[in-house]
Amino acid sequence: MTRSQEARGLLASCQLCPRQCGVNRAQNQKGFCRSGRLPIVSSYNAHLGEEPPISGSRGSGTIFFANCNMACVYCQNWPISQLGQGQEVTFDRLAGMMLELQERGCHNINFVTPSHMIAQILIALPLAVETGFNLPLVYNSSGYDSQNSLKLMDGVVDIYLPEAETIKGKAVRHSVWGRGQVVDIEGDGDDMKLSIVFKGGVKKKIMAGFVEFI
Repeated sequence: MTRSQEARGLLASCQLCPRQCGVNRAQNQKGFCRSGRLPIVSSYNAHLGEEPPISGSRGSGTIFFANCNMACVYCQNWPISQLGQGQEVTFDRLAGMMLELQERGCHNINFVTPSHMIAQILIALPLAVETGFNLPLVYNSSGYDSQNSLKLMDGVVDIYLPEAETIKGKAVRHSVWGRGQVVDIEGDGDDMKLSIVFKGGVKKKIMAGFVEFI
């Protein structure tokens, strides 16, 4: 079974994120993230606002997915994450975006808020590869990711950018994201440690004052 086939299976009774809604997104049913079968993209462009090792001189090829599997009251992208500001696109079109950003000279493809779109990424990615796509992949996540999904992305993703902004105290012990996924992420790229590197790295973002709990 290929990864895209396995991802489709998780989509049919959605288990892509820790919420495990169980809706049949393959039939366009929608759970907490309000997303169905097809990817929903808010924007895609060459982004120079990431850390220099990621943006480089020509930008990180950012593909910003709409909707989210979280509902943070402080979200800086509320119209996109909660109001679904974006356009539903085909898998071929998502693959085309990757290729277009590669042609524009971007150093990598940066999937922003991808946790609820892992299946769609894994379906579109082979279509892009068949047409010459070969850039490193950045997984720019809010941090609420399931073990199954991270295992599917193991060996596919080159750079992880998880954010753990408000996890503290008891919340760490009860969070499905928690420490297990961080351990898994740290194991990618030849047992790399937390760092920011061009390929094979992890950036972990947290809020000031919560460092001792992570």
